[in-house]
Amino acid sequence: MNWNEMIKIKRTLEIAEAGKWARRMLVFVGLCFVLPFYLVWRGSITTPSIGHYIELTGVVLWLANFSIAVLLILVGVVLHELLHGLVWALFASKGFRSISFGVVWEYLTPYCHCKVPLRINQYILGGIAPGIVLGIIPLIYSLVSGSLGWLLWGAFFTYAASGDCLVIAQLMKEDGSLYVQDHPSELGYYLLKQQN
Repeated sequence: MNWNEMIKIKRTLEIAEAGKWARRMLVFVGLCFVLPFYLVWRGSITTPSIGHYIELTGVVLWLANFSIAVLLILVGVVLHELLHGLVWALFASKGFRSISFGVVWEYLTPYCHCKVPLRINQYILGGIAPGIVLGIIPLIYSLVSGSLGWLLWGAFFTYAASGDCLVIAQLMKEDGSLYVQDHPSELGYYLLKQQN
């Protein structure tokens, strides 16, 4: 298929709309996961006292735990983008060579970009993969296991997928037979249509 002969229709989304989706995601996670977690596991949730953190060993442990948490979040952010790329590469014409990764340093925002058009359902699969794998599955596991760590991890990465969910919600309104190409620098995409 010659992509250059197709009509490209730009669809970008407002940052304000992304903010609304992020707030909806917080409510979703709170009602569906945090509240049930609290109701089921509240008797077994323990946190150290303030006095523990005032002691030198408590401060050292807190700093160590904080450092590990930051490192885990950075690893999770890399995995988030890698999951987009892995799924899109399955469908892209040149596989992983069609995928690029980077960081918008101005906003400290990592990204994964698919340089070739995909069918809408293929794009959606790649778009939703990180939110499910890093967000929803750990949240479900936290409810079963009572793990506060997995609850916090899942909540963070479900929230981190809110922009992806906004794009997916818009794509679900489009004609499923069309192709979509990732927008390289804005929140959005291009729809590709055959010229009449």
